[in-house]
Amino acid sequence: MNRDDNLGFALIQNNAFNVLPSVGTTFNGISTDTVSIDQSLSAVVPPAAVVSTSALRLVKTSTLTLTGQPDIQLVTPLGQSGPAAYQLSVSSPVSPDHPLRLAMRYDTTSYPLSGGYPDSISIYRWSTGNRRWSMQHQSVVRQNGEIWVSLSGQVSGLYTLFLNRDDIAPIVESTIEGQFFLQGSIAPKQPKIAAIITDRNGVSLNRADYSIQINGESVPDDQINLPDSLANSNTVTLTLKTTQDFATGSNQVTFRATDVNGNASAIDTLSFTVVSKFDIQLLGNFPNPFSNTTVFAYRVESSEPLDNLELSIYTVSGRRIKRIQPEDISSQIINSVGYHEIPWDATDDDGHSIANGIYFYQIKGRLNGKTVQKKGKLAYFR
Repeated sequence: MNRDDNLGFALIQNNAFNVLPSVGTTFNGISTDTVSIDQSLSAVVPPAAVVSTSALRLVKTSTLTLTGQPDIQLVTPLGQSGPAAYQLSVSSPVSPDHPLRLAMRYDTTSYPLSGGYPDSISIYRWSTGNRRWSMQHQSVVRQNGEIWVSLSGQVSGLYTLFLNRDDIAPIVESTIEGQFFLQGSIAPKQPKIAAIITDRNGVSLNRADYSIQINGESVPDDQINLPDSLANSNTVTLTLKTTQDFATGSNQVTFRATDVNGNASAIDTLSFTVVSKFDIQLLGNFPNPFSNTTVFAYRVESSEPLDNLELSIYTVSGRRIKRIQPEDISSQIINSVGYHEIPWDATDDDGHSIANGIYFYQIKGRLNGKTVQKKGKLAYFR
């Protein structure tokens, strides 16, 4: 491309620019150039950032959406009469070793240093996945009303400036087998591990914004399962896709998450124990005696879910009047490893209320041909 011709096109606001593997963004095919369509925004792609000849496009828009993010407000870019955003498109992925550098500018007279604005104004990108504006915080440089960030991978998106007043980190709560977990408790050797992250401005869906470790080793991004899109990203559930067997003994998983405004959570630690033996710890039923409903509490101790578990209730003569199996309880998997509670409303298998008196109960579990059973006694009086 002839540089003089390019300058001529700039007069009618050329918004498409060549990106070559050898030099990056360029007017003449020889040198690397910083490109822009106005004084509010500039972009430069360095050499070796793309593997094939590509195009970079910039389009300005004043149509912006902001909902569900109470702690940020739009900033008017330099030279604009009101808020504006820029659609940046690059036809090829950008190498993380040679990232695109994007700059946006604002008027320092409108947002002076004395107001604490320089550290609070940032470049944001619209995320279609969580329907939130997300702060871009990679290699940020701020100086005299100008903000530079580094972008890599699929960089195409809508960018603008926001003033951020959010300094509250998201909350992370980890679970095993879909239940909040008592630290140090027993878990299976292949547990289903998840974390629930909440934030009033929105939780990031970018895997790079998460730090997860298993026994001190970082979990690869491809083992972090996040939703691709959410109607409301104030609460996000993350699951781990690990297929490894955890070693017998103590294990630890740590989570750290980031919200859309760049606030990192405190580290949430999940500590659990994997055992090689199989046992059932019966913790009793509460209340006992009871007149309406009682709850049987027990803990399955094993390295994997049981093949079967059932709770049976008998009269003093030994006649079984009630049997509860996994398929009878939809709210939990009663044969999984860990702590469980099974409620009973004092009705028999036919749905009839039982008579006043003393009853016996038995919890029996089976795993790999071995059976463990534990017994207890309860009293019912209406």
